[in-house]
Amino acid sequence: MLGLYLLDEKSLRWQWSRKVKQLAFNLGLGSCLLGLVLSAMQLPSIASGNGMAFPSARSLFLSQTPTIPNGVYLFGESPEPDTIGAAYAVFEVRQNQAVGAFYMPHSSFDCFYGSLNSQQLAVTIVNSYDRTSHAYAIGLSDYPVASGGEIVGNLELEGFHRIEETSEGDREILATCQDLYQDRVWN
Repeated sequence: MLGLYLLDEKSLRWQWSRKVKQLAFNLGLGSCLLGLVLSAMQLPSIASGNGMAFPSARSLFLSQTPTIPNGVYLFGESPEPDTIGAAYAVFEVRQNQAVGAFYMPHSSFDCFYGSLNSQQLAVTIVNSYDRTSHAYAIGLSDYPVASGGEIVGNLELEGFHRIEETSEGDREILATCQDLYQDRVWN
C-alpha cells in the first residue's frame, strides 16, 4: 500500500471543481482581453474638439512594426569576404520582403525568398539541385528602432557578420535568384 493515497469523493469533487473554475477564469479573462484588443483595433479615429484627429489603436499597433531599410545586404560567417568554408548570405530587401541566396565561395548556391520582421529573416530556401523548398529563419540581432518604426541601427543577422561591399560574383548570384523568385515577394 505504499504510495497509494485514497481520496474520498468529496475531496476529488472539490479539487476538480477548483481546476474547472481556474480554467474558466483564465479562459474568460483571455477572451475578454482579446475582445478588448480586437474592438480597439477596429475603432475609427476619434476627433477631438480642437479639430485634431487621433489615430486608432489599430494604426498605432501597425506603425510600431519596424521597416527594414531597402537595399542589398551581404553577410558572412566570416567577417572577410570569399573565405573558403564559410557560408554567406546575399539578398535584397524591398519593403521588408527579401530575395537572395546562401552560398559558399567556389561552390553552388541556394536561392531564398521571404520576409523580414523585427525578430527574424523568415525565408523559403530552394535547393539548387532538386528544387525542393524548405522553411528557414535566422534571428535578427537587437537594433535600435526610431519612434516612426524606421531602423536607425544596422541590420544584423545572428551568427553572421555584415560585409559592406558586394563583389561581382555576389551580384551575379543575387541577379540569378531575383530572376527566378522576385515574383514570389515583389509583385
